[in-house]
Amino acid sequence: MEGYLLAEIAALANISAHVTQNLSGTLEDYVWEDFKRVQYTLDEPSTRVLVVAYSVVFILAVVGNIMVLVVILCNKAMRSVTNYFLVNLAVSDLMGEYLTFP
Repeated sequence: MEGYLLAEIAALANISAHVTQNLSGTLEDYVWEDFKRVQYTLDEPSTRVLVVAYSVVFILAVVGNIMVLVVILCNKAMRSVTNYFLVNLAVSDLMGEYLTFP
């Protein structure tokens, strides 16, 4: 176990030495530049496709769950234990969509 830890520490030291030798900045600068390099921009076609796909999924999910709520809550014949379970699922799905979609 100690040999593994020493190897990891040596690898980190080599990375740090490599970064400081090849760049004029610090390790934090290197990490920040690498972070900025891998970020998505709206100039890339793949990002536009993802934005459209996420938007379509989000809109369909919201509309579908709202339709379930309206049908079950507005129609007295639809008020049963099973359908209240579906209302609960629709509400939790709406909350999940609101909290997880960017």
